[in-house]
Amino acid sequence: MEEEKKFTWINFYMEFADRLLEYKNNRTELINKIITIFDNIDLKLPLLETNNDITDIGPFTIFGLFNKNIKTENKNKILKEIKKSFSLEADLPTDFKGVPELNPVNSTFYYFKGYRGDKDIDNLWDLFEIALKYSENKSPQLYNEFVKTYNNVLNQVNIKWNITMGLFWIRPYEYISLNSRTRWYLTNPNFVNDEIINRIKPSDKSNTPPKGEEYLKICNDFKEIIKNNDYEFKNFPELIYISYIESVKDDELEKEYKEKKKIGDGIGDSNINNDGNY
Repeated sequence: MEEEKKFTWINFYMEFADRLLEYKNNRTELINKIITIFDNIDLKLPLLETNNDITDIGPFTIFGLFNKNIKTENKNKILKEIKKSFSLEADLPTDFKGVPELNPVNSTFYYFKGYRGDKDIDNLWDLFEIALKYSENKSPQLYNEFVKTYNNVLNQVNIKWNITMGLFWIRPYEYISLNSRTRWYLTNPNFVNDEIINRIKPSDKSNTPPKGEEYLKICNDFKEIIKNNDYEFKNFPELIYISYIESVKDDELEKEYKEKKKIGDGIGDSNINNDGNY
């Protein structure tokens, strides 16, 4: 039997990110495209603004439309229409292994009008753009721009670990997703060594995402750690996927333990849905 292909989503996501950037300064047309996409597939557009009176939209929020806990059938419908509407050349994904998903009840990367800063969505577009550029060119200038823009975004409302998920979606080999299941895995001595645990544990313990300089250092350090160690995962997408598999096993064991012992909360990840989750 032919082995199921994994990570077929990567090329599609990366090309869509490139194409989406072309609309940074043409967001009215972009909003109309997104509305039309959902109309064409007869799906209700998720609530993205008060009364869905959408006057602006961010790039990571658009990715969040299909990277949350929805039926795979609907996810495929959305991506098929995106491919058509944005004239993408990449093949449609046949799997979504290793894709961290947002909590469906909180899938925007900003608050609604009246509750967000005037520049919040602009800042998200700036980070989106600089992240794509920096993935291709690690110049000191782009590094400084990334750190500054990332830190600006990190201070905004409705931004926490989800911003690392968004960066992973658009360039999954460059930026690590520090969603809750991944952090659980990377701080578990059953799976990784102390070198990895010590890099992640301070942020995880404080439940505070790393600042821009530290986040890029984590990304770079982990590439080297993966390269120099014989782990089952060989890149970030594989790491995120294995983290999910192992954390689900732990969820199941915890559930079984609770049922047998009839006790309260066990050892699971208590904030598993707070920052988005795969």
